[in-house]
Amino acid sequence: MTALDAAMFVWAKTDANARACVEEVMRLRSNFVRNTFRELGFRGDDLEMRARSFFLCLSAATNHLFFLTTEERIADHEQRLDLLLQGSVE
Repeated sequence: MTALDAAMFVWAKTDANARACVEEVMRLRSNFVRNTFRELGFRGDDLEMRARSFFLCLSAATNHLFFLTTEERIADHEQRLDLLLQGSVE
């Protein structure tokens, strides 16, 4: 997620066309992430938890870890991804 996403979410609260676009983009992103975890062998509640957690991690990183350097942000993302992928059948 980016700062532009945050601006789009705010805009979508007051504009029906913007809301429809934001909802479609979020649906496409969600499906992509869910399918990726499915391809890695996750199913059911485990798959849903990982997909939602992935989005929460991205959102938190964008909104709350802005003070990290690029290198620190990459390391943080890698640690979170390693955690989410534990137990996959890659």
